[in-house]
Amino acid sequence: MDKTISSKMMFCNVVCTIFVVLRHSLNIKAFFGSGQPTFWNQCIQNAFMNITSIAVPFFFLMSGFFFFKGEVISEQKVNENIIKRAKSLLIPFVVWGIINTLILQLSDSNRYGILDGFFFTHMWYVRDLMFFMLFTPIIAWLRHKTVLLQYVLLTILLILWEPVNNVFPSSEGALFFVLGCILNSRLLEVIKIPIPLFIILTLLWLWIPFYWEIGTTIIWQKIYIFAGVCLLWNTALNTNVSKISLIAKFSPFCFFIYCGHLYLLKAIKVSIAKYFGGNDILSIICFFLIPIIVMIVLFCIGNFMKKHTPKVYAVLIGYRKNDYMKRL
Repeated sequence: MDKTISSKMMFCNVVCTIFVVLRHSLNIKAFFGSGQPTFWNQCIQNAFMNITSIAVPFFFLMSGFFFFKGEVISEQKVNENIIKRAKSLLIPFVVWGIINTLILQLSDSNRYGILDGFFFTHMWYVRDLMFFMLFTPIIAWLRHKTVLLQYVLLTILLILWEPVNNVFPSSEGALFFVLGCILNSRLLEVIKIPIPLFIILTLLWLWIPFYWEIGTTIIWQKIYIFAGVCLLWNTALNTNVSKISLIAKFSPFCFFIYCGHLYLLKAIKVSIAKYFGGNDILSIICFFLIPIIVMIVLFCIGNFMKKHTPKVYAVLIGYRKNDYMKRL
């Protein structure tokens, strides 16, 4: 597979991880309960919820793409990939599920609603991804057949797609996973938008959620997410990833951060809101600042564990190598 495509996917992986953490930083309910924040506070947080809604779809797309790596593969290779993914997905799913359950059961703070949640929580993505892997032999068969059958399947999934919905199995996850399976490196390079048009479309895409409630119309919500996925990929295409050293340092810890961020973030934001509820300025500061703190803390913990307790860390990340292509 083209190394350039891999490096661009690494960039998108980092961006989407940041987006997921930011999504879980939404704090309007924590700070205001049944009350209402000021318009500008609600507008900013809701806008970023729309902007970051492309993260999980792109994760599914990357997972599908790296399963086939843009190639037509044999039945034996498909089965080998399924076994590898079972190890890298099932182990962290179970381990982090147990950790999350213990946190919920042991924390005294839970009685105050600070750590409300359940076994799956944000790990629903891994749950659904394991399920979709079971259908990769069928997708592999389709890749050997006419393109028309692939388009028919994508059309059906597009119609069934419910944006930002994690009900099992996720229709959004199914669509973007299959799309990723069908894509190849040539197609990913072809969809590059001319830079002047890319800048205009990106600014427009970022501006829209501040002035329009996108989620009220499902068709426009689909268009917005698809446009965002394409624009994120074009951002990667127009970025010299090799010159951004922070991306390469952060990328190997993305899965660890994804798995470990939720309850740490919720505990911090709800604890602050408990004493400073109703404060609009602090609410918006926390919305942006807490994700940064959580990611830095988990990056440091992951780096420490990787050096001093490598076997434990390997279990937590499903024995992935330190490679962004092992994002699955």
